[in-house]
Amino acid sequence: MKDLIEHEMFIRPAKKEDVFVITQIYLDIWKNEYKDFIAKEYLDTLRESIIKVVFENRILNETNPCYAFVALIKNEVIGFVFAKRNVFTIYDVDGEIDKLYIRKDYRGKGISKKLLYVALQALKDHNFTKVLLWTFEDGQSKTFYEHLKGKVFRRVGVNYGKKKLMVLGFMWSIDAFLLALEEPLL
Repeated sequence: MKDLIEHEMFIRPAKKEDVFVITQIYLDIWKNEYKDFIAKEYLDTLRESIIKVVFENRILNETNPCYAFVALIKNEVIGFVFAKRNVFTIYDVDGEIDKLYIRKDYRGKGISKKLLYVALQALKDHNFTKVLLWTFEDGQSKTFYEHLKGKVFRRVGVNYGKKKLMVLGFMWSIDAFLLALEEPLL
């Protein structure tokens, strides 16, 4: 499978016609993989129609662009990343990785690193210098971002339904993040 990833995977900007598959990947991960730690009543509120509209607006919004990319194998979307201007003005960071999701059967193959690299390069090309992202403290992604030398700058409690979960904010300079992505994960 790793050879397939190396030789047949490619990344391109997301298009309007990708929104359906992106939404399915997102919902599948939230409803199936997060069900052990996110309250069921919160997961039940996730609506495909609303998420599609949000994702389509992010991809098509030219006044506040989102740099959205998809990873494909044999013309099938297997993951995506959204990078954009950071809206949390209280932080001294101009960019944000807003979403990064890979189908479960394609994880551990370097796809996240490749998507992040393309998204970060897009931010850098538009004069962004620092980037942040948020992840669940108890989630699988935390270790991944630690290996990429991210610095935790904030730990906050976020309510998901009746359950409060701890979320970590990681921060990098874009140049340092790009360098970390070039190193092999241990």
